[in-house]
Amino acid sequence: MRKGAKYLALFAAGSMALAACSTGGSDNPTGDQTSKGAGTKEQTITVAWEDEIGSYNNNTAEENAVKNSIVLNQVMRGFWFFGADGSVTPDTEFGTFEKTSDDPLKVKYTFNDKAVWSDGDKIDCDDFLLTWAANAGTYKTGKKAEDGSDELVFSTAGTTGYDQMQKPECADGDQTVEVTYTKPFADWQSMFGASGIMPAHVVEKQSGVADVIEAIKSDNMDELKKAAEFYNTGWVMNPGELNKEITPSAGPYVIDSWEANQSMTLKVNDKWWGTPAKASTIVIRFISPEQQAQALQNNEVQVINPQAQPDLVKQLEAIGDSVQVNGGDLYTYEHLDYNFAGPFKDPELRKAFAMCVPRQTIVDNLIKPVNPNQVLLSLKKIMEGKRLVSEATTSADQQDFRNLFMALSSNPKHEEWKDLYRRLVHWELEMTRSDSPEMLEVLQNQKSEANTEFVKYVTKNYSNWILGKDSDAPLRRGKNNGK
Repeated sequence: MRKGAKYLALFAAGSMALAACSTGGSDNPTGDQTSKGAGTKEQTITVAWEDEIGSYNNNTAEENAVKNSIVLNQVMRGFWFFGADGSVTPDTEFGTFEKTSDDPLKVKYTFNDKAVWSDGDKIDCDDFLLTWAANAGTYKTGKKAEDGSDELVFSTAGTTGYDQMQKPECADGDQTVEVTYTKPFADWQSMFGASGIMPAHVVEKQSGVADVIEAIKSDNMDELKKAAEFYNTGWVMNPGELNKEITPSAGPYVIDSWEANQSMTLKVNDKWWGTPAKASTIVIRFISPEQQAQALQNNEVQVINPQAQPDLVKQLEAIGDSVQVNGGDLYTYEHLDYNFAGPFKDPELRKAFAMCVPRQTIVDNLIKPVNPNQVLLSLKKIMEGKRLVSEATTSADQQDFRNLFMALSSNPKHEEWKDLYRRLVHWELEMTRSDSPEMLEVLQNQKSEANTEFVKYVTKNYSNWILGKDSDAPLRRGKNNGK
């Protein structure tokens, strides 16, 4: 190990982690720190990650994953990114956005006038329109998906927000676009973010679509289906197979090379118009989590960012002062996903399974040894406060609070809705008596979600109730004799 160099083990990192880790000062792991342009040093930082990138397009339902974000955060910038505290942070180097009207809600986006893809093509209207078209859920195939919903032409990890926008209007070359919402949308600042905007000119060339803008303007389904075929699958990547013609950058780094099952190398993007990258080269080594501490000790990597585990912490502590260990909350999450096409289409089974997941055991065995103050995420307001419900309530109350959160996602019937309302009121009274404004805010968010879900429940079932088709209905249509 190189003496005097202090390497970094991260248990939590914001979306800008790769760039932040490249400021090594005099403890330069490799290279001679000779200046390469204003602010960029001839320096290689090697980072360990457990999985290889799966797709250059991180926006589809099939490919949206953290393993892609690790590479793309500084390759595919957007109008905002997650700041170190997890908040939405405008990326003013990429462009700016501002609300221009409340009623109707309008937001104006302006690309930096120097913004170009690394292949020289201007970032403008066609890229913006493609982002909307691919995520709004507007274009449908006419078929049904397995869950009974309409099958979409473009695969998307989520339509939220985009589905409330009117079709944006702009012309080829425009770098200012105004979006009009069909109804108020509180999270308007979190649209068109990092890795969300894909190069439309690549879609045109690879799909044979003559003009993406015209295809979207005219709702030309034949052309849109051709565009979607490439958009959905054309950027899926096999290990070691890098096609630079379809992977232009919109950030300070470009993907330069890829050695299958070994590493991916990022180099400085000479066309980047913003703040220069600190290091000339970032190498992402694909190393299993259990081997990352040893790789750090052997100076094979300078940064690791594994899932926090007690044994790994002990390994790092045993290395000594040459390693700096930072622990904390991570703004990504491990999750269980139900496949509604199988047995889990039954809401009662989903509810039963969810209530059997040993959440507290997971926290006690995996999280508390690393972060002793951590409790279940459903009892914590991560993004701002660190005050816990447990400070003001008993363990029995905490269990009831957890059950309340789970019940809302289990398709409750009308009797269950009555019980949920009573419990929400109970917790609202409890929270107002406690010194925990953070948890009161969590509860208010939960009440808002409950209101939304209840409206959906009534809308879905009202006609059956009135027509007497539901024997368990909370109300029925009746007649009187006018007396």
